[in-house]
Amino acid sequence: MRWDIVSLLRGRRTDHNGEELLPLTSWARPWRSWPLTALLGIAGGGFFALHSHATQEDAVRTLGCEDPADWSSPSGATLSSSTSRTQGNSALAIATNGFTTVQSRLLGPLGPVADHVSIDLLVPSTQPDPWWTGAIQAYVSSPSQGVNERYVGQIDLGALPRGAFSQLSFALSEELRGSLSANAYDISIKFALNVPAGVADPYLLDNVQVSSAIPGITTIGPDDLPRVLGFEPNSDWSVSGGTISHSFSTRSQGNTSLQVTPNGYTVVASVPMTSLAPVSEKVSFDLWVPSAQPNPGWWGAVQLYVSAPSLGLYNSFVGQKELLGLTPDQFNKIEFTLDGGVRTLLNSSGYSDLTFSIALNLPSGASAHYLDNLSVGQVTNPPAPVSSLPRPDYVGVTHTGAAAVGINGDEANVPVTFANFEIKAIDEGCTPDQETVCRYSLTTLHLWFGAFSVAGVNVTRIKATNNRTLEFALGGSHLPFVLLPPSLEFVAWVETDKRYTVPLQPAGTIFTFDAENGGSIALTGFFTGMVAGRLTTIGLSATADAPLTNSPPTANAGPDRVVTKATGSCVLDVELDGSASSDPENNLAHYLWTANGASIGSGEERTFPFRRSGVYTVGLEVIDEFRSVARDTMLLTVNLPPGCPSL
Repeated sequence: MRWDIVSLLRGRRTDHNGEELLPLTSWARPWRSWPLTALLGIAGGGFFALHSHATQEDAVRTLGCEDPADWSSPSGATLSSSTSRTQGNSALAIATNGFTTVQSRLLGPLGPVADHVSIDLLVPSTQPDPWWTGAIQAYVSSPSQGVNERYVGQIDLGALPRGAFSQLSFALSEELRGSLSANAYDISIKFALNVPAGVADPYLLDNVQVSSAIPGITTIGPDDLPRVLGFEPNSDWSVSGGTISHSFSTRSQGNTSLQVTPNGYTVVASVPMTSLAPVSEKVSFDLWVPSAQPNPGWWGAVQLYVSAPSLGLYNSFVGQKELLGLTPDQFNKIEFTLDGGVRTLLNSSGYSDLTFSIALNLPSGASAHYLDNLSVGQVTNPPAPVSSLPRPDYVGVTHTGAAAVGINGDEANVPVTFANFEIKAIDEGCTPDQETVCRYSLTTLHLWFGAFSVAGVNVTRIKATNNRTLEFALGGSHLPFVLLPPSLEFVAWVETDKRYTVPLQPAGTIFTFDAENGGSIALTGFFTGMVAGRLTTIGLSATADAPLTNSPPTANAGPDRVVTKATGSCVLDVELDGSASSDPENNLAHYLWTANGASIGSGEERTFPFRRSGVYTVGLEVIDEFRSVARDTMLLTVNLPPGCPSL
């Protein structure tokens, strides 16, 4: 037997006499969309295997009907996207004219295939034939497993509601399930709509479910945008070329930032989002760059891309910023100007496939960077949380910086900079670790000056190296030769030293810092005005409240439940309630929900659509403001109508 390439590309195969054999319709795709390896296999002659090497991401997108390019129509129907959907961000709109077929791209291994193929289908409201609405048929193919356009089943559309989605299920035989569960790369699914000609509106296809190993896509609505753009806890960002996690301590807004640990060229990408209109001319985000750099001459660069396939935007380049010159160990605002055409597109409505990608091109060996506060338009990202914890009345906990500097200047008013004063947490009542932050409230600073007789000292400011600055007002004096803020309190003479207490400015402000890595914070002091020719010592110490003691929270996911839906579609919205969770200090910050280990959202109360019958382990993780974590689970038994898929 030989393969005739022209015939094969047309969906036919012939023997050595040129006689046509059984149609290979599952391979009858436009040749331009075939993998190069497949075409080379044809040209080489003999039997070959079609390997598209589709990833799980491809399968999720295809079965979620997110991109019309993943589907073809052998019957020539026009395919497009629709924002009317049951999951993800779009459905497949099929413009029919009588008998119409649509077929998926080739998919890789699907894992254990379920006993049903289920779909969500919307039948248009207006029908030209009041007596016959038609039917839909399902077929599957995997030529390498000997499955060539195998008929699965047919469902009559006459009993379905019009203008609304219905979930339909096609039973799979054990033999067919075994074939499709094999390690094959040429699986495709085909649907045939045998419907009346002249239907004006498209049929909508969404949420094709074949295997529990291929998860559905979470729909991102307007209420979710602040969480996504604020890099708040959830599975809203993915990464290639590194790892990501959330940081509760290093952030510029909200409760967390996204910690990116790079591994070469690293790209983080958002989930698809709905329209952000109105979009401003500028788009910005906050980037924290570490001071430890493996290459002092090149710190790398950051790039921003935007995609919205329904608008014709495919990974469109927005801008690039070199990192050398940014202030290390703090957040820097990275800002780009949107191209006018791109901004016009993003200011339209109706799209729901917008994604942002941030690429970090960093030198080898670079440590973690942090992303926060992506600002695009009118979406208000969560502000930084304000602690509602009361400050316990602790007395006598002192953090000291053992620094005394000798000045032997030749001129008056020699500027002197003190560096690396360390205020260290000496109290052992709180131990910082991966889940606990020890929080200290710095209330006073003590400065002392060695003996001198003339000239003066101006205190300008003390700056914390973790991006917090303590500013002190200038002017006024307690003694003619010492120029200090008028709010300074004279304490006492100690031999020949003068000591002053510096309350934080403005009055009533408390400088709070999260002590980590052993519980210390480095300060830099700026002082000017030393006496010419005299040895002057200056020291610094600080007084702070003891760390706020934190009791761990208690998570409560609720009792085990059984929920049942007797008739209707195979979707059951279940309300999850974590309000019984508690925290002794009333500072619960996050509620994170999972079902069988997969994230299903956040919030004290959460409604989630379950689409398969079975017993789910629903988990709740609560996190308080000090990163103390508590977890709880409950068993949720979901009973859907007969014929619906199960776990």
